[in-house]
Amino acid sequence: MGLADLVECELQKVKESMPFRTIIAAVSGGADSVALFHLLIQLRVTWSYQLVVAHVHHGLRETASRDAELVREMAANYDCIFLLKSVNVREVAKLTGESVETAARRLRYEQLMEIAETYESPIIATAHHMNDQAETVLDRMLRGTGIQGLAGILPIRKLQGVYVIRPLLQVVKKDLLEYVKQHSLPYEEDETNVLLDYRRNRIRHELIPHLEAYYNPSIVNTLAHEAEIVRAENELMAKLSEDFVASNVKCSHRLAKYDQEAFLQLPLALQRRVVKLVLECIDDKLQFGYDEVEAVRFYFMRGYGRRNLKGGFQLVVQNASLEVTRDERNEYAPVIRWTPATVDKASFFSIRGLKWRIESSVDELPSEFSRTLWDAWFSLEDQPELMVRGWQEGDRVKPFGMEGSKLLSDVFIDHKIKREWRRSYPVFAIGQEVVWVPGLVRSRTHLVKQNVPLAFRVSVSPAMED
Repeated sequence: MGLADLVECELQKVKESMPFRTIIAAVSGGADSVALFHLLIQLRVTWSYQLVVAHVHHGLRETASRDAELVREMAANYDCIFLLKSVNVREVAKLTGESVETAARRLRYEQLMEIAETYESPIIATAHHMNDQAETVLDRMLRGTGIQGLAGILPIRKLQGVYVIRPLLQVVKKDLLEYVKQHSLPYEEDETNVLLDYRRNRIRHELIPHLEAYYNPSIVNTLAHEAEIVRAENELMAKLSEDFVASNVKCSHRLAKYDQEAFLQLPLALQRRVVKLVLECIDDKLQFGYDEVEAVRFYFMRGYGRRNLKGGFQLVVQNASLEVTRDERNEYAPVIRWTPATVDKASFFSIRGLKWRIESSVDELPSEFSRTLWDAWFSLEDQPELMVRGWQEGDRVKPFGMEGSKLLSDVFIDHKIKREWRRSYPVFAIGQEVVWVPGLVRSRTHLVKQNVPLAFRVSVSPAMED
């Protein structure tokens, strides 16, 4: 089967579930994504879909703009819409404590989902291939994972209601390189792919070659096939777990009631899957690891128990119910430590642990400013760095429309912001001066002039818990 046939086969699988009109192709400019883009161009005639080329600029290296320009030119040559999105991965990683690799991946998908929201019946296509699959399986094995993790990268995945397809998972990297060579397609090499500072690169350049040389010359194929086998078993386990929860558990936010007698009849593997599913159902924002799953499984069997969680939450099992409650006295009560970060003139990131999304851009000044205080505009002229940080004791602001200044702690009280959330609330400052607290107050200083054509806009979206 040729590469175009493989891609078409995956498109057909998706079409059976969701007829799509637009494909958003994630194109980095590397050989893999260029090959995928070219294959989708060939199929566009017979499938009659709109092809949108999306490129995410991570801001990690100086040559990244070169890659963006290559992708822009390719999209123009084939009469495709080109969308460039920029994110500041290093700043976000500092804020969230994630690795640069993890932050880059998360932000990339957030950008793709943002794009998908603007199109009717879209799907997203990425160029993950068999070597990527092998690296993913190895990485998860080394970190520790269950059957779900060993399933690797899914060929088709539904993310926030949008299908993400990886039609090249059965193709090895060398075949994609040969494809772009045969068709004389231009592509760029990401020089950071050879740096051994990154865990994934060490797996690619050290571990896999070692396994090929001393243990299994076909290790990439073996791991990819292993993922296929495990994926089918994982799908079965997931179906059995979902059916049990649907019939024997009533879930709502922060609360689940379960049938203890029915749970006791489940095999151990299904007990763990059911507990994990129930925990995700009652609060998908919290982090539940192996220890939490095992503790709750034991409580389900015994009928009672409680366990403290990070963030000041507590799991309580009693009377055949599981509840997540607030407990500021437990040893895991939240200690929020913001790392101040510069807000670039064109960026988008979310702070997962603190549940905020921040977007900035340079735009035309509107004829009328938003009254919600979730947007703020700043002048581009002689503008010092705008920083986002956490609330500090003694912070004051000079509210627009008022004289004098006011303590931020009083602003929080006026707006009934719960005490436990104040440390995680974003505060925007220029130097030592607070200029904006989203949704609450805008300072009367550093206002944008009305007669300028462009200004610096920052938007914040809250996702706080009740």
